[in-house]
Amino acid sequence: MTQIFTPKYLEEALELLAKKNPPQPLAGGTDLLVMLKDEPERFSSLMLLENLKELSGIHKENGRIRIGSFTTHADIEQSPVLNEYAPVLSSAASEIGSVQIRNRGTIGGNIINASPAGDLIPPLIALGTTLELQSAKGKREIPIREFFLAPGASVREPQELLVAIHFAVPDARERGVFLKLGPRKAQAISKVMLAVQALVHHGAVEWIRIAIGAVAPTVIRAPQTETLLQGKKLTPELIEEAKETVRREVSPITDIRSTAEYRQHVTGVLLERAIKSLL
Repeated sequence: MTQIFTPKYLEEALELLAKKNPPQPLAGGTDLLVMLKDEPERFSSLMLLENLKELSGIHKENGRIRIGSFTTHADIEQSPVLNEYAPVLSSAASEIGSVQIRNRGTIGGNIINASPAGDLIPPLIALGTTLELQSAKGKREIPIREFFLAPGASVREPQELLVAIHFAVPDARERGVFLKLGPRKAQAISKVMLAVQALVHHGAVEWIRIAIGAVAPTVIRAPQTETLLQGKKLTPELIEEAKETVRREVSPITDIRSTAEYRQHVTGVLLERAIKSLL
């Protein structure tokens, strides 16, 4: 029998997590409830987060955008703030699952699940996001790139709760692109995802961040490709070179969704599409 806790305040939730055998936090449940069905022995107790209103909401203040971890994919998709300043994230949220999943699933759950195919992770990495973790002992912040260790594994301690995600308000000249390829348009796990955030001026790249999902044990950056493009005019020859470079930076596997060779090829194709859309 699974024991259920329903804290009304963040402090109460953190006290529960500080216990010797802390409950598993449950947000939207779109991933966790599937695990619970398949492996019920893993979860002796759950802590529902739906009453913790302080974990929801999207705010722009002091030059940063802050998103509560319980904020749903639908709220991110429809947010006027994100659609204006970080459309790469809104675009990714709009392609997650079905309407029902977007109404239930949360940004915090998408991150904590630590899947290399988590849709929101590439755009968050491209935006230079910082994660805010809190326990009864205090808070700590960690760049999202340093959060993931392996599929399903992260640096979060059992007594910690992901409470917020924040990043600097992008410059008005910046552009972001999110692209993904799956076996069908919706309600399918991606074969490859790619997010780009860049400042391109008069056809030349001032700076660029490239994040790629489902091609390695965790979502990755493409530093060699970024360095190649930095400060250069985006010519057809440079784009072709970038495609080959990014293919060498990924290390996909063959599984039931796709082959490693196909994922490697498509990574270059998606990068080309992203760069051309920036122009």
